Amino acid sequence: MIKKGTFIEVKIVHHNENKNTVNVFLRGNCLRSCKVGEYTEILTTTGHIAGGIVSENNFFYASLAANSKNIQGILFIREKR
Repeated sequence: MIKKGTFIEVKIVHHNENKNTVNVFLRGNCLRSCKVGEYTEILTTTGHIAGGIVSENNFFYASLAANSKNIQGILFIREKR
């Protein structure tokens, strides 16, 4: 279970008129508790609300942890600007 407020990635699938499929991945804070594979809405760092299927949990924190970066600190600085 992914808790409300967790930084996650969602996948949105678009189909255009040429019958091509475009996958869009957005990242933001989860607006309600959910599970991987469920549809949920997120609040992006730019303030937009978008909905999609949860693709991963804490993807950004896990990738930056290897580089000794603290994502929570980075997001806090972004909010205070």
